[in-house]
Formats: sequence, structure tokens, C-alpha cells
Amino acid sequence: MELFRPEFVLIPMRNSLLLATLAATLGLAGCDVDFDDVSIGPKEEETFHYSYDCKPGSRLLLENYNGAVEITAWDQPKIEIDGARFANTKERLRQVKIDISRGADSMTIRTVPPLDRGGNSGARYQIRVPKQVVLELIKSTNGSLRVSGTNGAANLRTTNGAIELRLPMGLKNDVRASTSNGSIEVKLPHGAAFQVAARTSGSSIRSDFIVEGEVTKKRIEGKVGGGGALLDLSTSNGSISLQRGL
Repeated sequence: MELFRPEFVLIPMRNSLLLATLAATLGLAGCDVDFDDVSIGPKEEETFHYSYDCKPGSRLLLENYNGAVEITAWDQPKIEIDGARFANTKERLRQVKIDISRGADSMTIRTVPPLDRGGNSGARYQIRVPKQVVLELIKSTNGSLRVSGTNGAANLRTTNGAIELRLPMGLKNDVRASTSNGSIEVKLPHGAAFQVAARTSGSSIRSDFIVEGEVTKKRIEGKVGGGGALLDLSTSNGSISLQRGL
């Protein structure tokens, strides 16, 4: 569950205390908070679309400084990139660039920020990839990450946002996911076998799977179903949930 869409926003001082109080109140009540619903002035936005051939086993690197990233696997031998650049002014929107570079078996996507990093700007991504793509590094400094259906190795990092993983084929390769301020939720099929190393310093860990090894409120390390590829999860301020049922 994503508690909010983390995008940096400049808010007038007279409204800051009100918004902070509202967020705290709703958070304590267990409600979702989406600051995009708060009227803070117009936001400029422009969509983009790219499509490239992508053979199985290719490596994908993505670096985004502000905005959510969603990656979904499909059966096509290509990668499709959809999304939107956004900023609080037209001038700053023109400065936000989507830089894509390609190698023989790799692709790097980078969101280039405006020269002036103040205000609200960034990009949101929805990307479709072959199931066997290696997510060498998917990174957002301020945004949630969602990955569904891939079975290649994956390295996911965000510093302010939730991470959600759906792995219906189980864990075929090592997967690492870390955030410094957000929850991590992983869904795996019944009968999945893997090694797990999960830790949180600010909340707790819940697992539907029986783990052979160390199991505490804030740390789990051991084997599930006899072991296999490694699932490495860490957050310093959020819960971790391992769910069975895909």
C-alpha cells in the first residue's frame, strides 16, 4: 500500500503546519495520504513514449530523482517506456529530460533534472519488459517502486517511497530491495523456495512463510522451502511483508 506519492513540493509557510497536522492525523488513523489531492497550484506535465527491441537477458538501469516507477513483465521481445515529465513551471518542465542510452545488451534510462533543483519536478515511469530482463539497478531518490512478473536478477533502491514486488514464478535469481523511508511488500507463490535476509529498524516484519533460521520482530534470516536464490530486503523506517498466495 502506497501511503503517498512522494514528489517534492514547495508549500507556502501558512499552509505547511496545516498539511503536516493533516498528514499526521490521517497516518495515525491508517488512511492513505496523497498530497496531489491538495490544491497547491498548477503543475505542468508532458507525456512520453519510447519503444525498443530488447532481447531476453538484457540489462536495464534506471535512475530517477523524483517520481514513481512501475515495471511489468510481458512476453514481447521489446521494452516499452511510457510516462510523464512534470514540473511546477513550463520553463522548468522544458529542462527535465529523459536520457536513454543503449548498448548491445543493455539500456540506461536517466531523468535529467533542471539546473535549478528547487520546486517540484521529476518523472513517472510505466515500463514493460521481457520477463528475463535483468534489473541491474532501478533507483528513485524520491518515489515508489513496483515490479511485477520479472524473473531475472533485480536491484531496487529508493530513499523515500514504498517498494512492491510481485513474483508469480517464484524467485529464480537474487533480488535486492532497499528503501530508507517506506514499506516493502513481496508476494510469492505457494511452495516458493528461497533464502531471505530482511531487516527493518523502525517497524516490524511479517512473513506468511516458515523461515528456518533467525526470526525476530525486526530481522529475518534463513531458508524458505529448502532455500534457493536470495531475497534481500531492508528499510530503516517501514514495515516488511512477505506474502504467500500468487
